[in-house]
Amino acid sequence: MNPSTDHLNRTLARAALVLVSAVAILAHASSGLGFAVATRSIPAPLPGRTAAVDIAPMFAPVAGSAESFVGSGAQGSRRAFGYRVGEERRYTIGPEDALRRGEIGFWSIRLDDIEGEGEDFKAIFSLSHERSTTYMDMLSQGGADIFFIRVETVLTVNAYGFPLKVVITEQQDLGERAIQSDLRTSIYTFDGERYQKEVRLSGRNWDFDVHIARHRDLDVEVPRGVFLYLPTGLRCLGLRTNTIEYDPFEYREGCDWSDPAMGNPGLLSFVIPELWETEKAEKEFLFFTPVTMGTRPAGLINQGQWLRQERDRISNTDRYWEKAKLEVKELVEIEIGPRKLEAWKMDLWNDVYVDRYGKVLRVDLDPNPQYSKDRWIRIQFASEY
Repeated sequence: MNPSTDHLNRTLARAALVLVSAVAILAHASSGLGFAVATRSIPAPLPGRTAAVDIAPMFAPVAGSAESFVGSGAQGSRRAFGYRVGEERRYTIGPEDALRRGEIGFWSIRLDDIEGEGEDFKAIFSLSHERSTTYMDMLSQGGADIFFIRVETVLTVNAYGFPLKVVITEQQDLGERAIQSDLRTSIYTFDGERYQKEVRLSGRNWDFDVHIARHRDLDVEVPRGVFLYLPTGLRCLGLRTNTIEYDPFEYREGCDWSDPAMGNPGLLSFVIPELWETEKAEKEFLFFTPVTMGTRPAGLINQGQWLRQERDRISNTDRYWEKAKLEVKELVEIEIGPRKLEAWKMDLWNDVYVDRYGKVLRVDLDPNPQYSKDRWIRIQFASEY
């Protein structure tokens, strides 16, 4: 197969698909139904191209060129991966009876800006995550206290959703005494072959190389074939802390570095265009899961162990990268908070529900380690803010 011919064919296919999408969106908009809730029942002839064309509006406009990727008109009408510039989506963990006392979890994602054209195209997103969980406070004779975490991220991607730069800042508050950790900043910058990682903490800086795992869709020259998301690490969500030294009874392998902040459901909208380019309604993706210093109290960081871990290129292939297949199952009606919505049920480790415009409505989670009730992360509506 000629790589240049294959790339041209893919580009032409994307352009044709976007044209179909634009016509469908225009017809839908002129009907007065809007885009918030799908009201037309769509048959589900899966797998195959027919289904992709039927629900093409779910990811329009996305294509390799800036003209089809960015809508014309005012600032607010420009789009990338189904997001309008300035649009924010918020998510929360639940239901309440499946969470432990004091446990919360919120995620948000907003498209801040679109820059450049063609090969220089960039979409800049800001992500925010807050969560709290209880832990045993050794200074208060074994009483429970609150471990509160904030993570802010600025993500820059190209027209294929490939992360070009990721800036993550995290901070923790420990209990009623409000002991606050120092800001920890991790910066990942793609240099054309790999990611250069810079870590800043308490006036000190460290630099590391992060090599990209092998994957059949990876093309660093475009670049293409990498997406930011944490598919399976959400199983760590709800632990008092992610370190065996702090709470060995709740330790889970891999949870020392799998920060649930990277499990923001809104990031999954980036993979929808690639999914519908395939001949079947399923595809394996390579997910980049940026590693921070870990969600543990600052005083419990073993700096020597952390440095050895960061410099271990073999283990980093597992720590930073995860391959997972996303597969479309069926069209269903589900409850999302106060509403019932139509959504495509997809399988990505756990069930994922996506509307026809590529907006992720809900991601199902495994039960909390202390409970047997299933959990989810669902979208919040404006009336719930």
